[in-house]
Amino acid sequence: QRALAFSREWDLCVCKKISPTSFFEKRNIKKIGIYGAGIYGRNIEIVLKTSGLINVVCYIDKNAEYIHEEIPAYDMYNVPGKLDAVLLTLMDSLLKKELQEQLHCPIYYPEEIWES
Repeated sequence: QRALAFSREWDLCVCKKISPTSFFEKRNIKKIGIYGAGIYGRNIEIVLKTSGLINVVCYIDKNAEYIHEEIPAYDMYNVPGKLDAVLLTLMDSLLKKELQEQLHCPIYYPEEIWES
């Protein structure tokens, strides 16, 4: 449901001629990771990739070793390089805090894109 809602909100912004990427542009976010390589995370990656402005560089997932997608997947302790932000597909405040401490970048829930 959340994946469908994300796609719907993105499409609504496009229809209203509101840049759905403005959330990222205002914060100078160009390189992101997506925590969660399930259906929701993969759908977000597809939508962001089509924008051409946001570079989804990796998935971050506790099961990274089993994930074989077009972009690489890492566990949170082995993410190479610096990310500008991470989109967290799970509504988990403890995980959000742990990711912030480990990755030293802002962590957002996808719904925050529409609330700003």
